[in-house]
Amino acid sequence: NGPPLSTSLTQYNVTFPIPFSGTGTPAKPNTISGSGYKFPQGSHGTYVMQWNLRVERQLGSGLIASAGYIASRGNHLLNTVNFNPANYTLNSSGQKIFTGTLVNSAFNYINGSQPVAMSNYHSLQLTLAGRVAHSLQMQLNYTYSRSMSDADNSTNSELNAGPNSQGDPYNIWYDYGLSSYNITQVFTGHLLYDLPLHKNAWVSGWEWGLLSQVRTGMPFNPGIGYDFCKLTTACGRPDRVGNPYQAGTIAANPTCTAPAAIHTAAHWYNPCAFMLPGATAANLHGVPGTLGNIHRNDQIGPAFAGMDTSLQ
Repeated sequence: NGPPLSTSLTQYNVTFPIPFSGTGTPAKPNTISGSGYKFPQGSHGTYVMQWNLRVERQLGSGLIASAGYIASRGNHLLNTVNFNPANYTLNSSGQKIFTGTLVNSAFNYINGSQPVAMSNYHSLQLTLAGRVAHSLQMQLNYTYSRSMSDADNSTNSELNAGPNSQGDPYNIWYDYGLSSYNITQVFTGHLLYDLPLHKNAWVSGWEWGLLSQVRTGMPFNPGIGYDFCKLTTACGRPDRVGNPYQAGTIAANPTCTAPAAIHTAAHWYNPCAFMLPGATAANLHGVPGTLGNIHRNDQIGPAFAGMDTSLQ
């Protein structure tokens, strides 16, 4: 019931040697920020469950094929949320309209963590490995997987510059979507060939190697870039009103100048497929204080293909 254990006061343009010159008590700061952890009574500790099923079969004298189902689930993971969120009202359809005023106006953003997030991973993994011929070895791997979560780590920070806090401070499921590190399909291949050079010790024993990888793209978020949602923190995602992977005019956003082609360096997707939350063709300004309708990590970036070779 006493005062805070510690306090801090910042003053700009201080005078020397007495920064708080003048008479009377220094003015109280307008806002105070803080941080903390919240562990609800009866909450469980963080834990991860893993399970897998794999079958293998030998093909001929030198090859082994395997197929496996590998999965995991993380429970009670830490995520970051504002413990002093913005107030909101409900419109006639039950949608939140954030007001931009904080629950406790004496404080600013209170950065907190609590063990309420979850994640899950499911994958099919195929492997073919062994010696194809006397001088040729290979290993081929293919993975088809999906990783879903509502927080990728304790600070919600993401590889794609997404928000570093829970998108809706009152509903963690608003952030449930693809994990930022999700890669749906990955193929890797490795070949090792013993060169037929056996004349003398100087040229024998050379090997040529080839390593290749082809994978699908990583997810990312289209962002708004300012506090349109009136959360007093970074606002997250817009509304999706059309197919972002289709070039040309979007019917719901006809005044937007759409690219003639997509999946290019200039336009990977059609930006006209997104609008401010609540926006329409007749109201491009949207409804301030509302959240977008797309999932976290709704879009997929470009695929990747690489190859390395060696002689040793």
